[in-house]
Amino acid sequence: MNKKTVGIITIHKSNFGGCLQSYALWAYIKSIGYKCEIIDLYRPVMTEYKNETTSLSFSTCIQNERIKNLKHFVKIIITFITKKTKPQKGIYNFTNNDNFKSFNALIKYSQPYRSIDSLYQNPPDYDIYISGSDQIWNPDMPFENEPYLLSFVPKKKKCISYASSFGRNNLPEKFTKHYQNCLKRYSSISVREETGQFIVKKLIGKEPIVALDPTMLFGKDYWQTISIHPKIKPKYLFCFSLKNDSELVNFASEICKKKGLALVIISDKIYTYKGVQIINKPDSGPKEWLGLIENAELIVTDSFHGTVFSAIFEKTFLSYIKYDNSKTNSGTRIENLVSQLSLEPYLIHNLNSINNTKLDIIDYSDVNEKIEILRDLSKDYLHNSLT
Repeated sequence: MNKKTVGIITIHKSNFGGCLQSYALWAYIKSIGYKCEIIDLYRPVMTEYKNETTSLSFSTCIQNERIKNLKHFVKIIITFITKKTKPQKGIYNFTNNDNFKSFNALIKYSQPYRSIDSLYQNPPDYDIYISGSDQIWNPDMPFENEPYLLSFVPKKKKCISYASSFGRNNLPEKFTKHYQNCLKRYSSISVREETGQFIVKKLIGKEPIVALDPTMLFGKDYWQTISIHPKIKPKYLFCFSLKNDSELVNFASEICKKKGLALVIISDKIYTYKGVQIINKPDSGPKEWLGLIENAELIVTDSFHGTVFSAIFEKTFLSYIKYDNSKTNSGTRIENLVSQLSLEPYLIHNLNSINNTKLDIIDYSDVNEKIEILRDLSKDYLHNSLT
């Protein structure tokens, strides 16, 4: 056992992908001999989170962005109240069920930090600190991402990142100086997308490597030991929409009708579609979610991790990116992945017709070779950065 200790800060205890990516990075680092924990920093979506940020060194522009986002949130709430409607619940509401809790309990955590102030005032002590994967460097996320740039870490401690994502094509100019100051401290940086590689190089003049999402550090055989087989008798298409997109569910229903498949979803909305059996699995946790992907005939998703695990389990899938003509384009992470694996024909942007949609069974022989090469590069980066 390596005596060095490692602390990971990432988006944990969140949605399916967030839970699985945080587990995967923790499990892999642990498997190569390090003592590893995930820093249990609470976020605003967590019940016991405390909004205290007096000790932070946020730049004025970041503080202003917080106020702007808060005003936007209040405006949305007022709109819903005045219209006497309730906001549609999203996938995130399922993370408090028992299946999520039991999965998250597999991971070793630091002491809980219910506020950002508490983290900065009493940071956990490790030999190495890692900015983990997911969109931790996206300034548009609904939480303060200053800690995810490791500015709380004591001086002279090693800081690295693994497959960190900006979740967008560019970084607004007002954030550049702040990010520059934080990123210069890292001894090694890897990002999840080529767009992130470009942003970091522009910020600090160093080109990071593009690493695989942590979930892809492990292969199909590993995840099969974790997944739970669903008790579903008919053959089915699994439609997983992180955004709870009704249009995507209707699109998937059309495919089910053509192919004679049942439709499996995870949603708090009620869907009906003539001629299609719809099966809702709202109490699914990460293990159950893996099983739904592993045993599906076809996957339709707008989720990055839905795409990732479709590839890991060698499934035929369609990944949907809806362009909104903005410069953020959160779909870049899906685009980058399918490009790396030469799976571009299975990326769709149009839900108006399924007649020209490619539904051929995917030959994964070449895809798996590409994954293996990228997996080796990613593992080498981690091993070299940790030593």
